[in-house]
Amino acid sequence: TGTITLNDRSVALSGTSAQINTALSGTIAVGYTGNVTITDATNVAHLKAINAKTSGSITLSNDTAKQGALSGSADDLVLAFAGSITEPYVGNITITDAASLSELKFINAAGNGSIVLDSVTSNLQGSSEDLAAAFTGTVTTYQGNLLATSVSTLVNAGVINGATTGTATFAISDLSETLNGAVGNTTSLNAMKAAT
Repeated sequence: TGTITLNDRSVALSGTSAQINTALSGTIAVGYTGNVTITDATNVAHLKAINAKTSGSITLSNDTAKQGALSGSADDLVLAFAGSITEPYVGNITITDAASLSELKFINAAGNGSIVLDSVTSNLQGSSEDLAAAFTGTVTTYQGNLLATSVSTLVNAGVINGATTGTATFAISDLSETLNGAVGNTTSLNAMKAAT
């Protein structure tokens, strides 16, 4: 229960998620700066705790480590992916509560798998770039209203318009780009029709 003093605070650690979490638990004097390699499927609690204990990089060393499903609150998932994780997470991620736009954007950028939203009815607003980044990829269809506070490119408008069954409010920039890009593209044509 005392303080742990490391003679070499930068020593690298490698092991299972549980082993590294246990090794870094407790009170470490000054702070650990070493790189960490996780060799098995982790969970949100372990990844959050490990991230909080090192300023070094975190490497998910194999497919098992990178592909396990993660589930947790938006706040915990943001903390789990904070810091320097060397590769995008490719497992599916479930957000169990209502995520803010910034949280959803951050979590989406951290992974390449699908994002499952347990809560889909809150209204979200922000720049067209942030809204598009939050809903790019495979994300549960949203039901709340989405409001873009900046003018959108045609590509971003297509993402925003297709992200929700609620009301998506956005304006599209650059008429020449819009007309050229929309030809033969159903997503773009639908976005043009829905634009304000």
